[in-house]
Amino acid sequence: VDPRDGTAVAELGGRYWSSVVALVHSEDSSVPFVSVYQPGTLDHFIHEFDRAPFVERTVLVPSPTSAGSPPSMQRVRFALSPSITSFLGDMHGCAYMPSSDRERMPEVNNRLKGLFREVTFPVGSKSRPYGACDVKPGSGSASLMACKVADGTHDFHILFGQGAYDSPGFVIAQHAGCVVRCGQGDQWDESSDIETLIASSEKTDKINVAVFANQQQYELIKFLYKNPSVVDAKEIPGAMPA
Repeated sequence: VDPRDGTAVAELGGRYWSSVVALVHSEDSSVPFVSVYQPGTLDHFIHEFDRAPFVERTVLVPSPTSAGSPPSMQRVRFALSPSITSFLGDMHGCAYMPSSDRERMPEVNNRLKGLFREVTFPVGSKSRPYGACDVKPGSGSASLMACKVADGTHDFHILFGQGAYDSPGFVIAQHAGCVVRCGQGDQWDESSDIETLIASSEKTDKINVAVFANQQQYELIKFLYKNPSVVDAKEIPGAMPA
């Protein structure tokens, strides 16, 4: 249980924090239930056992009985629908590393920052620069950030130095069809088994977690990370339309 994931934001009156509850089975390293609730918007993201994850929102619903009756605010469940774009210029994401890690791993930090560099795309007889939009908040909830990829608001997030209690939202994203990767130390792309990593981590352990809306985005961002000097879309597999 993390009643305020994003404590600093909550104390300063911001909305980008959440209350996180997860059921973790250490015996089989599974996380069968996750709840991520954002009080600032009343959005409630839920993964429960074998059901497809969903978000519950308060929306204005027309009256079903009479044309003259006013609409009402109701709680409605929506299926989670990650982004389907594979174009770098469409993507919104962030890559975060705590200051203590930035000092220990400057090369990794530079590669993370380089994910938002401009890449040149041929458009007709000309070339145009495009890059992903960095939407990193000053602070906030890691689980909520994962859920924002699951619902299509953002496209990817790579977060270093998180606690296992910060990361159950990535389970929701994975069950919604997103690509989730995780690791420790200077790695974020070691494994897709986020549930085992959460279940096996101690409270003081730090893990790195990443989420991508689809496989094409994952492959593109991974290539940019591994090849920080490439700035020509024609050299990037999958960057250009087939």
